[in-house]
Amino acid sequence: MFADGKLYKINPDFRNILRIFALAEDKNIPDAKKATKISEWFFDGEIPTPALRAPPSGKGASGYPELTKAADIFSDFIAGDSAIPPPLRGIPPLTRGANEDSAQFCFDFDAGEIYADFLSVYNIDLVEVDFLHWYKFKILLENLPPDGAFRRKIELRFLDLSNMTGDNLSKLTDAKERVQLPEKFFDRDLKYSDNLQDLEEFNNIWGKAGNN
Repeated sequence: MFADGKLYKINPDFRNILRIFALAEDKNIPDAKKATKISEWFFDGEIPTPALRAPPSGKGASGYPELTKAADIFSDFIAGDSAIPPPLRGIPPLTRGANEDSAQFCFDFDAGEIYADFLSVYNIDLVEVDFLHWYKFKILLENLPPDGAFRRKIELRFLDLSNMTGDNLSKLTDAKERVQLPEKFFDRDLKYSDNLQDLEEFNNIWGKAGNN
C-alpha cells in the first residue's frame, strides 16, 4: 500500500481485517493499545514512522499522534471500499455498523450464512482459503444472491409485519426475533491475552487469525 510517499507491505486478508474490526469495536480495550495492535496486524513488516511507543498509563491514543498514524492509513484502506462496484443485481448495498441503529448485519453473528453462501455460490471455503483480499471479499459479499441464506436472513430481520395477521404473523414474528442482532455484538467483551495475540471469540468463529 502506498502512503505518505512510501510503499508499505500490508496484510489485507479478509480475516485479518475482520479481527481488526473486532478489536476496534471492543469497548474494554484502551484506544492506545488498539492503535498499536492495529498497526502491528495490518502492516506486514515496517510500520509507518514515527515509531510506535507505549503511552503512559491512562493516556489514550489521541495524545500520541505517532500511535494513530498507522491507524489512519488503515482507515484510508477501508475507505477504499467506496471504489468497489455496487451490487450487480439491483440488490441494496449492505451497511455494516458498530451500533444497532446503523447495522444491517454483523460479520460474527451472520458468519454461518456468509460461510454457507460463499461455499455454495463461489465454492470458496472461508475457513480454509489461504488468502482472500478484503476488497475481493467485499465484492463477493455484496453480490451474494437475494435467495441465498445471508440475504434472506437480512430480509427477514427487517421484514415489515404490519400487514400480517393470524398464524403467519405469529410464525414470522418468532422467526424475525431469532435473527435480530444480539446486543452483545455492539457491547463487546472479547477475551484476550495480555498481548492481544488471540481474540478468542473471533478465532472461534472464523478460525485462522489472518496472519500469513
